[in-house]
Amino acid sequence: MGGTLNEFHLYLNSVNLNIKLSLDFSSTSINFLDLKIYVDTEGALHTTIYRKPTDRNTILRADSFHPANLISNIPYGQFQRLRRICDSDNDFEVQSTDMYERFKQRGYKDKTLNRALTKTKSTERANLFKPKPKKPVSNRTFCSLQYSNQTNKIKQIIKSNWDILLSDTALAPVFAEPPQFAVKRAPTLKDKLVRNYISAPKPKTFLTKPTGTFQCGACRHCPHINKSTTFMNATGTKSFHCKQFANCNSTHVIYCLDCKCGCFYIGLTKRRLRDRFGEHKYAIKNYPIAKHFQSSSHCNPTELKVMVIEVIQKDIRDGDRLRTLAQRESFWIDTLEAVNFPGLNEELGFSVFL
Repeated sequence: MGGTLNEFHLYLNSVNLNIKLSLDFSSTSINFLDLKIYVDTEGALHTTIYRKPTDRNTILRADSFHPANLISNIPYGQFQRLRRICDSDNDFEVQSTDMYERFKQRGYKDKTLNRALTKTKSTERANLFKPKPKKPVSNRTFCSLQYSNQTNKIKQIIKSNWDILLSDTALAPVFAEPPQFAVKRAPTLKDKLVRNYISAPKPKTFLTKPTGTFQCGACRHCPHINKSTTFMNATGTKSFHCKQFANCNSTHVIYCLDCKCGCFYIGLTKRRLRDRFGEHKYAIKNYPIAKHFQSSSHCNPTELKVMVIEVIQKDIRDGDRLRTLAQRESFWIDTLEAVNFPGLNEELGFSVFL
């Protein structure tokens, strides 16, 4: 039997290399999850609770910040679980004594434990396997509260003043009975503490993402993409390098429009780059770049080029992405001196920093 079981165990572990099952058995017993099945001296099968040697006492502490009725019901639920698993009274006595001590270590009172244990012993084990009858659907209003040390006081205030609603002829039929109260979990330290968003450095491989602006290959504006990875300021004294990947479909970008005569314009868009570029190319509004082409006989709008100089990523802490986008546009207008010829930006605003 042991050989067949071991073969079956090896087969299960060979099905999926990412899942490994352990096997713990002897000639008289076998363990499965929290259940131990064993054979007594007379050959009869029995079940009892099983705990791993590394098992720790993880029962919710009695002084934990939870509703009192929840704390008081946990022992009863656990003793019921023991009664279902342990099919003999001797096993139940041994395991319930151990469970009793575990609850004591977590701060539970003897009165609460004795009441739960007595109630469990008075229940026939067979009845614990029967499904509970469904309660009829209630038409009472639900009042959901976030649990706090004021929850019970709020309940009492609502109940004591319920007659005010009943005195209203319009509300009385709707709120004929006091509400059923439901308590939801209050924020925990896990909810409030800030996560560490500093990621580990990624190893460089030959598959690293390129930098610069690239064609998407699926729009009519691809031929207008400036594939250069560097750009200059208005005086040509400083050069800058593109540090991110972008293409025609990139959003929330700072871009640079280049005319073949050397003039350039710095802009921003939260939409796709190709959508914004299409507006510039066929501008009907009084954009600075449009005025340039209207006044320059040697410039052809079909030769206009566009490149992304910065992509504003979504803030991992949910900051104002659009505000950051506007601030970075002002930064680049100032850094590239785009308000001075050959720059075509008309003004530099600092209101986005206020």
